[in-house]
Amino acid sequence: MMEPPVTRPIARFRSRPSLRVIAVLAAALILPPMATASADETCIGNSSQSALNDCAGRALEAADQSLNDIYKALIDRVSPQGRSALQTAQRAWIAYRDGQCAFETAGSTEGSLHPMMLATCLSDLTVMQTRRLEAQLRCEEGDLSCGGQ
Repeated sequence: MMEPPVTRPIARFRSRPSLRVIAVLAAALILPPMATASADETCIGNSSQSALNDCAGRALEAADQSLNDIYKALIDRVSPQGRSALQTAQRAWIAYRDGQCAFETAGSTEGSLHPMMLATCLSDLTVMQTRRLEAQLRCEEGDLSCGGQ
């Protein structure tokens, strides 16, 4: 009786696409609509990766400008102690944002969609931070839950 041929597990897995490739392809299908949704109206309908990268970059620039505007307004409003605390917090937040997005987009660093994924992550976190700082601008006098008033 003849023994069945021995199959090597490694050879079997070589013919399957890696999980990294599958993740990047899934992101390419899912993320472009998300990136265009947060960018200007002129970005809707872009189909090339380069155009999507540019669009996400413009969305990040707009989000960053909004954050800077709110930050400047808040810096002018808070007490000297509050100013120092806000500056420290903002520096720490920038380090967090950059590190978090580097982590979240690590799987795409060698791909053409990486600039879009990175800009989208940075933009999303920047918009959230802008909302947090805006809430500080709307604090009523005497509200102890507001920093540095």
